[in-house]
Amino acid sequence: MEDQYGGLLSCSTTANSCRIPNLKCGQVYDISVIYHDGICPSMPSHAIQMKSVPCGPTNVRAEVQCPSGVLSLNWDRTEDAEGYIATIVSKTSGELVYCNSTLPSCNVSNLQCGDSYSVQVRSYNSSCLSMLSSPLVIREVPCVPTNVTARRTCGSSTVEVSWSASRGAQSYVAVAVSDDRHRTKCSSNTTTCSIPDLHCSSVYSIRVVAADGNCSSWESQNFTLRTVPCPPTNVQSTMNCSINSATLSWTASPNAVSYRGRASGRDGHNVTCDVRTPGCQLNGLHCGQEYVFVVTASDGSCESPDSVENRHETGITLIMIIIMFKLSSSITITVKNPEHYIECLFFSQCAFFQHRVCLRVCPDSWTVPLTA
Repeated sequence: MEDQYGGLLSCSTTANSCRIPNLKCGQVYDISVIYHDGICPSMPSHAIQMKSVPCGPTNVRAEVQCPSGVLSLNWDRTEDAEGYIATIVSKTSGELVYCNSTLPSCNVSNLQCGDSYSVQVRSYNSSCLSMLSSPLVIREVPCVPTNVTARRTCGSSTVEVSWSASRGAQSYVAVAVSDDRHRTKCSSNTTTCSIPDLHCSSVYSIRVVAADGNCSSWESQNFTLRTVPCPPTNVQSTMNCSINSATLSWTASPNAVSYRGRASGRDGHNVTCDVRTPGCQLNGLHCGQEYVFVVTASDGSCESPDSVENRHETGITLIMIIIMFKLSSSITITVKNPEHYIECLFFSQCAFFQHRVCLRVCPDSWTVPLTA
């Protein structure tokens, strides 16, 4: 037999068949038979043509598309091949997946996430299948993280996120996106991480993605988190001096379900009010005291920081002092208090008596030192 390049191969037998080894792949052979009687050979029989086994595909290439996990295979075209069969074997379970194609490429979309596979390709024609190509190992996209949860800490803008491990993952990224599009994230090679800098009074969608150095998975299912309310704003205090009370008003904080107003006096006296809607009244304030007013918001679990302070002083007590002198002179009386110094001038001319009023803060009774 003779190949298309003039190469000759032969076999001898006394029977009516023989085997010829070492045929080259991808060749078309002309085959004829000669009879030999021990003295002379006969003329060759009419030649027939036969295709040898196609050569196996070479330069097999594989690419896993992220994050879909679709496996794209490509190889060099084989001469005289009529088609190709790619064999993909799971290195975990041994499961076989096949891909048939008449082109030197095919796509496989039903592989398991996080698994490793061995890929080999063979070609075929009407005569035979070729030998398998050299094995190529590929790794599928990591599986999507599951059981994502997030836990916040009162007084902190950081939230701790956790999830179940994903097969094939080497690292993870947790991403939080708020309803006003604020975005922040954290990375980890374990199954927890802390996302920083969350805004108050916001609603965040938290998702986790697994990665293996080459590909990232699809995003996990969404976990919704409401952050701690922001401190109330526009806090105003209105005093009612006659009954020593104060009315507070403020602007509502998103995510808040209740509020607490607080008045703190310089003498250590504190009064609070708890309401579910903005606005409350603080009663029983001490007279003549400066109070600091603040408001906090709560979502039922956590309380916001204090609002901006608002300061007011409660009413003072009216004290009337009448001093009469028959001397034609004037005298200064100083009323002294640890917090206040108020001066009043008293005048007297002959038989006429005049007086003025001095004002002083609580307590209602005190000693007035007089100097002349």
